[in-house]
This record gives sequence, structure tokens and C-alpha cells, in this order.
Amino acid sequence: MYTSQTTRYKKRLRSLWEGASMPPFNLESYHEHSKKVDVSDLDFAEAAKYPLSADEIRCLTYMMWRRALTRQSGNCPGWNGSTG
Repeated sequence: MYTSQTTRYKKRLRSLWEGASMPPFNLESYHEHSKKVDVSDLDFAEAAKYPLSADEIRCLTYMMWRRALTRQSGNCPGWNGSTG
């Protein structure tokens, strides 16, 4: 039973994938617009007055874990081993 369900699932995914089209991707534009966010004008002491909810903490923790995992595996575009 499990095998037939898996096969049907794979066939469905394949049919969805084959019908999908990706929009064009402009690498030069992406590179031009992607840079570190400047936080020099933020007052982090003021931010401490607005605590995060448990859901926000959970989400940020997951994103940090996921980014670290991606960077460790070397699958992050532009990754050169730096920590920045």
C-alpha cells in the first residue's frame, strides 16, 4: 500500500513540475541589489522595549538554524567560508 501511494505522489509531483515554468532570473540585477542590511542607524536599546513573542522567537531560531546548516554544507550561493 505504501509503495503505490508513494508512486502516485511522485507521478503527481512530476506532472506538476513538468507543467511549471520558471520566470526569467536576472543574476546581474540580483547581485546589484543584494547586499548586507545597514543597521547602523537602528537604536537597539530602544528595541529592547518591545519584547518578541514566543512565535517570533521560534521563527527566528529556526531561520538562524537553517542558515547555519546551509552555510555549513557549502550550499549557500556566494558562500566562501566567512562568518559575515
